[in-house]
Amino acid sequence: MKNVLKKRLPRFLKRNIGIYGGIALFIILVICLSASYVVGNQGIRASFHDMEDKNGLEDGFFALSEPMDKSEVSSLLGDALELEYQPYSDLPSVEESDIRVFRMRKSIDVPFLLEGSFPDSDKEIALDRLYAEAHDLKLGDRFQVGTEEMEVSGIIGLPEYIVSFRELGDLLADREVFGVAIVSDGFFSSLDPAKMTYQYAYKFKNDLSREEVNRENREIIKKLGDKGVLTDYCAIGDNNRVNNLISKLELNINMSTYFMILSMVIVAFLFALVSVHTFEDECSFVGVLIATGYKKKTILRHYLTIPILVTLISAGIGLLLALAFVYKIPTESVYAYYVVPKMLYTIDPVRMILMIGFPIIAVILINLIVFGRKLNLTPLRLIRRDTKKEKRVKNAHEMKKLGFLNRFRVRTVVRSKGQYISLIIGVFLAGLLCMFGLGMRSSFDKYIETLPESAVSEYQYVLKSPLPDPSVLPADVEKDTISTYETE
Repeated sequence: MKNVLKKRLPRFLKRNIGIYGGIALFIILVICLSASYVVGNQGIRASFHDMEDKNGLEDGFFALSEPMDKSEVSSLLGDALELEYQPYSDLPSVEESDIRVFRMRKSIDVPFLLEGSFPDSDKEIALDRLYAEAHDLKLGDRFQVGTEEMEVSGIIGLPEYIVSFRELGDLLADREVFGVAIVSDGFFSSLDPAKMTYQYAYKFKNDLSREEVNRENREIIKKLGDKGVLTDYCAIGDNNRVNNLISKLELNINMSTYFMILSMVIVAFLFALVSVHTFEDECSFVGVLIATGYKKKTILRHYLTIPILVTLISAGIGLLLALAFVYKIPTESVYAYYVVPKMLYTIDPVRMILMIGFPIIAVILINLIVFGRKLNLTPLRLIRRDTKKEKRVKNAHEMKKLGFLNRFRVRTVVRSKGQYISLIIGVFLAGLLCMFGLGMRSSFDKYIETLPESAVSEYQYVLKSPLPDPSVLPADVEKDTISTYETE
């Protein structure tokens, strides 16, 4: 008897190949995109954490108004810190851009090499990758840096400049006008000391908890502030040049997973609608099967077989495509804005199992809910094709004045109210998404247009130390004070 149902499956699939083929393509596309975003972004995250260890990413930096001997700074801050002096200078370069040049580092924020080599002579420079791409500079090219003509010896990235913001408060990085680079000690020593920023990077020698890190950072600010030499400071937790990448990767991974879950719930409902439509066409056949001794769970398993197989095969194909080569596509959007080492190919088993398991579970659960109600009908009602519970319109006697056609229309609407409600909700959501998509550009244009009106003042200056002579300020300047408040 069971062979009858098994023989129906190929014929049924062949008859509905267009419907199931379209759903299968949608599942492949969704799983492929979601898994590729997860794999690509997890690989970049792994490469970042690997660089964090190998290249000694700083725990913070501070800048002083005048250079101090390393031993003097160490004695002031204590032995719990590893310090490295990392001064820099901003030099004019090609196409009215600026390059922030550093010396080679030894233990903290050591640059990672992407192409070529680090500078060996005073006429060589290693450029940040995105700055080089923005100005079409390649290995061996010569261009102006300050007053000297330099040759590109290497393409690099700096651990603390994953996003090359000129200032920490910047919102966007423009590689057309700003980049970072490494030069030789000889070239750096020839630069004007008056135009340098005396910066120090530090790392904690011991592993500290978050509370201990916050306490140590407050001590650093207090000690340097009491000395009266601190002009800039930033802990790694507040450094947007680095943290911007991690938050972006986490967002991409989570949003890809949520997109897959939502899409697979929709797919499960599509399968349920197709199966219910098929069931209603074949309800007489189902009624006869139940009347002749077939168990309801056997019939239910029969109608679930094709949706489960289509989902499993489609999800598997989508996942294999993502793991094979599609994962490279989403990484390009990250490489276009961030300078990170080459991604480390990593696979998270939990996420990959979720990519296969959740679609199947969603299809099974939603189809069980839908079919459970249908199979509760008696065999006689199924044979008679009486699968819908008719509801009489309340107060029908009050509608006699409407006429026959109007009463018929009202009854039709009431009987199909579920479909109409679903249609209204679907049109509303589609219109809402369309409105957001079409209105995004005009919203940004309006924001930019009205932004100057909301500005507190035309110019704002933040002084990092008191003015020696306050009388130099214009008479109409309004003074204000910025203070910090911390709570736990």
